[in-house]
Amino acid sequence: MNRRVLLIIGLVAVIGGHLVSVIQYRVTADAFVREVAFLPPPDITEQPIPQRLQVAAQLMQRWTVQFTVLVAISLAIALASVAARTQGVRALLFACQGATFLIATYADGLWMFAQLTLLIALIIQAHLLFPPRPATALAALAVAAYAVLPRATNVWGNVLLVQTPDRIIGAISYAVGAVVTAHLLHATTHALDAEQRLSQRLNQSVLQLTSANVGFQDYATSAEERSSQEERNRITREVHDSIGYSLTNIVVMMEAAQGLIEVDPSRLRQTLVLARTQAQDALAEVRKTLRALRAASIPRRSARMQLEKLFRTFESATSVTVRVEYRNLFTSPESAIDSVVYRTVQEGLTNAFRHGRATEVMVLFWFDGNGISVSLRDNGVGSQEIKDGIGLRGMRERIEALGGTVHAGCMDGAGFELRVWVPVKRGDVGTTQYQNQTAAG
Repeated sequence: MNRRVLLIIGLVAVIGGHLVSVIQYRVTADAFVREVAFLPPPDITEQPIPQRLQVAAQLMQRWTVQFTVLVAISLAIALASVAARTQGVRALLFACQGATFLIATYADGLWMFAQLTLLIALIIQAHLLFPPRPATALAALAVAAYAVLPRATNVWGNVLLVQTPDRIIGAISYAVGAVVTAHLLHATTHALDAEQRLSQRLNQSVLQLTSANVGFQDYATSAEERSSQEERNRITREVHDSIGYSLTNIVVMMEAAQGLIEVDPSRLRQTLVLARTQAQDALAEVRKTLRALRAASIPRRSARMQLEKLFRTFESATSVTVRVEYRNLFTSPESAIDSVVYRTVQEGLTNAFRHGRATEVMVLFWFDGNGISVSLRDNGVGSQEIKDGIGLRGMRERIEALGGTVHAGCMDGAGFELRVWVPVKRGDVGTTQYQNQTAAG
């Protein structure tokens, strides 16, 4: 349960306990006034009944006002202690509240129920202010003080009724039971709260690890592509430097041969032999470069291979089950659309885990003849209010730039769905169904 909710419940109980104790005190005082005429205390035995009632009413009114004022002071201190920031101030205010309680309950007699109600409010107050063990210790100290400290038997010259030992023991047992119950409830909620905080930290750590894992995948892919491109650039420079040089020499020698046809036929033969040798060297260099290019080039993974790797990594990192149906989509479209589809699935999976707390995600691909549809449905908590974050906004911009559409929203019941459509030229993607329809047409 939320700590704020528990605080509100505790405050309501403390305030209610103070108010109920005043009501109990007043009810008991009124009952005493009605009975005193028939069972008068020793100090007003010789007085007539009307006079007895007047004296008893004045006495009860005086005691009720005193008790009400002390309860009001106790409630004010309780509210101030809840608003205090430091534990030292709270402890000081709680000690003042405990002293006020002992003063209010100093007079013994008919008001045990009101005193017990005020004591229960003090026990709850201790658990609102302090952790379970210190709160229980302070509550037990308050109960012990209430049980041990002596009671007044004569107030303002009036003899009070003294409670019997069995009623006193019953009241103390009731208070001890309240202390134990409050401790168990507080300890349980404290443990649950600690477990919830730990679970939140673990979830945050998993999210960070998942994000880092996805980032490492992106870095590895981009690093692989950069390495391949750098190798191609190097080979291109070598082709330009070596083969370009050889072809330039061949062109120069062929021009020279044209001039030697009539002037010096003997040198013409020699020039042609040199040109042929140069051409053979250039051909050998081309073959060597092509072999190096073939060895250096790394085959680009298809979109489906990249997606399968993404699904496996996501499942192992988050324990979220990913179910995939490619339907009639088998070959990859052009690289720009490959990238959009990959980023869409990546963003959808991350949002399903991070925001939806899903345990299962269904990914569906479909080619309708004009474009690729990608649908991600999860069993998470969903959201009634959809706000485009950085990831969803970037996805929408990329897809709309290609002429596609994006739809995100809750499904009926529970869960969330992300659905996108990207237009594709017919020659850019292959599907068995589409190919069959084309052949039939």
